[in-house]
Amino acid sequence: MALFQTEALVLGAVDFSESTQIARFVSPDRGKFSAMARGVKRIRSSLGPRLEAFSRVEVRVYAKEGAALGTLSAIDPIDEYAYLRADLERHALAATVLESIERGAAEGKPALELYRAATAYLGALGRAADAESLSAHTLLRLLCLLGFAPDLRPPRAESLSSRPEARLFFRPEEGRLSFAAPAEPRTPFMRLDAPLVEFLRRSMALRLEEFEINGAAPALRRPALDFLLRLLAYYLESELRSARFLRKMIWSAPAAFPIPAG
Repeated sequence: MALFQTEALVLGAVDFSESTQIARFVSPDRGKFSAMARGVKRIRSSLGPRLEAFSRVEVRVYAKEGAALGTLSAIDPIDEYAYLRADLERHALAATVLESIERGAAEGKPALELYRAATAYLGALGRAADAESLSAHTLLRLLCLLGFAPDLRPPRAESLSSRPEARLFFRPEEGRLSFAAPAEPRTPFMRLDAPLVEFLRRSMALRLEEFEINGAAPALRRPALDFLLRLLAYYLESELRSARFLRKMIWSAPAAFPIPAG
């Protein structure tokens, strides 16, 4: 039985028995993997508090050669991103990023760039004045890393900034823009306007640090997020659970959404 040690983000955990859970992680060198956390639900377990989703940790796992599931031996915290416990909207936004990685990342294959994108995002989200723009930037980055980079170039060789009134249609099957809706009624498409496309194009060209300073105009933030979440749903073949929660519980709620006590 071999022991490996790696830094990882906790994606979540599911119950296996009364005292044991199966924890899911993503790490830079091992990609997505799972490990049995024996006794984690016992009161005196040292593992439980550190297996919260979003936590950045150092783990040691025993794994038999060829086995799909190892056993968690030890876990040490690096960053718990405590701000997420007090801000329901940022928690919901962060959940869309982690669920996108969980759904899209390959099992057991290195995921260095995905990991860097996620940890940089979680580190910046707590201090960002514009959490929605930052989240849109990161989701667009994840789409590119997962192999679904949208082609946002204008359909013709012209600047969209000269046509702010233009309506465009994004065809996910082809991954590109068009000035006309598909002729076939069953062909999926998404309507976009020129300012939104320009914002997304600029987002693709900026690093996260630059984007913290150069966010989106307020009117573009949620449309950008909504487009990217629908695009992820198309490519991952079903809507993200976290996106459904964001739309129903955050975007449709009063501005001052109460956080449950306790």
